[in-house]
Amino acid sequence: MFIPLIGYAFLVLGVMFPRWLLSRQFHSWEQRWEFAEKEYGERKKWLQRLNGDFWGSFMRKAPRFVLRDSDNSGVSADAGMDKGATVIDADSDMLTCIDFDSAGPVFDKQSMKIMYNRCWDLCDIDNNLTMPVNRIINGKVSPFIHLPTAHLHSLSLASNFSSSLFLPSSTVAPWFLQTFMPAAYLHMRLNTLAEDIIVDDAALLEEGQLENGCNDMTDDEILDACWVRGLPIGRFTRARKIDRNRDVGDGNLSQAEIGVMREIFSNHLKMAKLVMSDDDNAPDLRPRGDLVRDPALRLLVLHLPAIRSQNKATLY
Repeated sequence: MFIPLIGYAFLVLGVMFPRWLLSRQFHSWEQRWEFAEKEYGERKKWLQRLNGDFWGSFMRKAPRFVLRDSDNSGVSADAGMDKGATVIDADSDMLTCIDFDSAGPVFDKQSMKIMYNRCWDLCDIDNNLTMPVNRIINGKVSPFIHLPTAHLHSLSLASNFSSSLFLPSSTVAPWFLQTFMPAAYLHMRLNTLAEDIIVDDAALLEEGQLENGCNDMTDDEILDACWVRGLPIGRFTRARKIDRNRDVGDGNLSQAEIGVMREIFSNHLKMAKLVMSDDDNAPDLRPRGDLVRDPALRLLVLHLPAIRSQNKATLY
């Protein structure tokens, strides 16, 4: 008598709480869009803290970013976009951005290499030494072991790990993660997420998605790609201006918004390729196994959305 009631109870709970109890394949398009937008809104609260932790982990203070023209004269962000390449002065390093999109600046190869080398500094790995057992996860060197606890928590929260804790409040879940979640568990999840992103980026680059602006990817695939990587999702001012005269409801994802997300993801692949290439002169990607074993690359792919987002907030 009670067994059918228990089965019906799970069905009812699944209908009432689809975000928590149902996997993505059971969500409608509208639900997936709504949940992705909510999760990105939750991530945004932690991006500034993560950006500060990234730079502050190897500097005494986070750098002040100043938008400059190529002749080192100060210009506004809009002027920089019109004139082409601009640079951001980060203490002794000059981070050059060649374009802007709704996720922030699009960095050139030299700037990506600067951030990639900074990630090696964060790893604190001497390849000539034998790695302790607790620094090896699934046969690979973990790049997250030497991150300060606050930095590790910022990265986990910006990756939206707190959304899987099934806690009712946006304040309770982050508090629980920072207070009770074991560091080893966070290391494992961060490694898995970073490897998934690297493998997917490499596969899409090999398919030639970068060359055609990701136009061969479906709307679902673009949404999932931005969702997983922590890239902006929907409600873009530029897209809303395009749709101002169209019949696009607040709950619907317009084609203009999908177009902006396609541009954002294409620029993400462009920057990923710059640090996945075999060397400075060869356009080919490194072997897939080398990419997923690269600890600095795993750190960079998880920090890049925060770095871009906060630079956008500073420049605009």
